[in-house]
Amino acid sequence: MITEPKWNVVYTYPNAEKQLHIRLLDKGVESYLPLYKEVRHLSNRKRILEVPLFTSYLFTKVNNVTIDKVRFSKGFASFIQFEGKYATIPDEHIQTIQIIMENNIPYALCTDSSAKSGDYVEITTGALKGKRGYVTHTKGNFHVLMEIDHTGYALGVEIDRRCISVLKTKSTLS
Repeated sequence: MITEPKWNVVYTYPNAEKQLHIRLLDKGVESYLPLYKEVRHLSNRKRILEVPLFTSYLFTKVNNVTIDKVRFSKGFASFIQFEGKYATIPDEHIQTIQIIMENNIPYALCTDSSAKSGDYVEITTGALKGKRGYVTHTKGNFHVLMEIDHTGYALGVEIDRRCISVLKTKSTLS
């Protein structure tokens, strides 16, 4: 029986994200590697590079049939596991990352899990409408953080206070 494909988190060997992503696409495996542009200063010039958002990570949508295509690809190190099972990422999280990257929405990559200590909110307007996350209040602006399950990362975007609706306050989350 073929299982439903789910997004999994793949850990790659150092600097192998792009090559593994291309290999997986060539093998017909759905893969997503979020990239951002970064200016690198060389000795006598500047160069714009596309750099992976999550160093040594990429996302693959696999099932029990296609998983070996990933596992036996050059550049693959391991699948991220949580409690002995492969970590899966909801489609909604992948779509949110894609929206953020495609629309050049300002973001901050965070690894501090204490950032989830604020209210739980839903974004009510704009490209991220309907997306949910936790909020921290900084200097009059809201930063909404979406945790990327099982990676230790959270993706934060700055949102105008008028564009969010509080679903649960910090005190009711406890």
